[in-house]
Amino acid sequence: MLRAVKRFIKIVFLILLSPFVLFMLGLVLAIVRLGDFLTDDD
Repeated sequence: MLRAVKRFIKIVFLILLSPFVLFMLGLVLAIVRLGDFLTDDD
């Protein structure tokens, strides 16, 4: 029973974490592109 609960918690945690990881990756890409644009503008 406890093992099933732990597996369920892990799945829920991964589902909750996935959008956050994607958001962080998008944020990093946006910062890199913005930095390239700003330095390119110089």
